[in-house]
Amino acid sequence: MPPEIGFRPVTPADYPLLLAWLRAPHVREWWGDPEEELALIRDMVEGRDTTRPYLIELAGRPVGYIQ
Repeated sequence: MPPEIGFRPVTPADYPLLLAWLRAPHVREWWGDPEEELALIRDMVEGRDTTRPYLIELAGRPVGYIQ
């Protein structure tokens, strides 16, 4: 049986993980300044933006980000 893939809403507890991902050179190349991007995600989590951010999980472990 393949590992379970799921999605869960981003919470403030996820900010350190997202910031680490955003700082990775191969991610930064596409997403831009990590602090600015995290501020945009924070706006989504806190309801100032109607976009909804989610973490992608594989077998309960975060492996990606989707909006």
